[in-house]
Amino acid sequence: MDPTAYATTAPPPTLMYFLGIDGGGSRTRACLCDETGSILGQGVGGPSNPCTQSPGDCLKHIRVAMQQAMASVPSKSIAAVHLGIAGAGNAAAHASLEAIAAELFDRKRTQVTISNDLRIAHMGGLLGQAGIALVAGTGSGCLGIDSAGRAVVTGGWGDYIDDAGSGSWIGLRALQVCVRQADGRSPGANLQQRVLDFLKLESMSQFKQQFRAAELAREERARLAREILSLAEAGDSPAIEIIDEAIHELTGLLQANQQALGLAEIRILLMGGLNDLAYFREKLQASIEAQLPGALVVRPRLNPTAGALLIGMRSMGIQLNEPLIKALETASKKS
Repeated sequence: MDPTAYATTAPPPTLMYFLGIDGGGSRTRACLCDETGSILGQGVGGPSNPCTQSPGDCLKHIRVAMQQAMASVPSKSIAAVHLGIAGAGNAAAHASLEAIAAELFDRKRTQVTISNDLRIAHMGGLLGQAGIALVAGTGSGCLGIDSAGRAVVTGGWGDYIDDAGSGSWIGLRALQVCVRQADGRSPGANLQQRVLDFLKLESMSQFKQQFRAAELAREERARLAREILSLAEAGDSPAIEIIDEAIHELTGLLQANQQALGLAEIRILLMGGLNDLAYFREKLQASIEAQLPGALVVRPRLNPTAGALLIGMRSMGIQLNEPLIKALETASKKS
């Protein structure tokens, strides 16, 4: 999506304005609306997960996205902003985001709330109702909320030890299989060649030199995952094994969450970049049907950025209603 293509609409002067920000490991999205749900501007910036990006980069990327979205409204006119940022559940990361918010907004004029990206995905998809949101993108995590508002998180421990089944996790598994194919511990060569092509390397000697010098960034591993998905869809057995392992891990997140909530029947949202890919989504849905009887996979009503808007509106006492939801829904389908 080309950020320069976003158009903004000059708002009437008497309404309240809200900003929703959805920040992840690959990009940051921002959306500005009024209290009726009319979208006034949108924007896109780089990644803003404070666990993987420096505070300066997070600030820069959030600012880029919000400035695009707010071209028609000065920041002092924003009644409330909600930042739904991957990694925000970490105490140090949350503190970093609080400092960023203090630099971007006048806290005396603007109500600022912060959550992780799971919370805005859940709010956007289920509109605050009971259910489980599974996000599988650059990272992974699962948030379930019951009818009493009790929340359970499974996964989401971060890149180094978790992110099971995510794009970065698939990319890491591909690198591991690549070196095993190179020295004969694993059969096949297609995956090895696809990895070399992705990295623009001509030999495994170059591969070794590169990885002795530096690791492959989390975002790059997530991009590599799409190459592995393409291989799997074409029938490559090692690639299929990696994807099947990812599906198993994600299904396990859902099972643990459902058990912790104690719900026999549950609605499940599948969100994140991997779930936008038909091959991956179909395999995951088949696994859910086999392993979680009583679960119903539903399409999200709104996207996570709209979920951030709803949380911001609620913080100012705005009641959610069908005309408001429909206005945001129309905008979500266009974005």
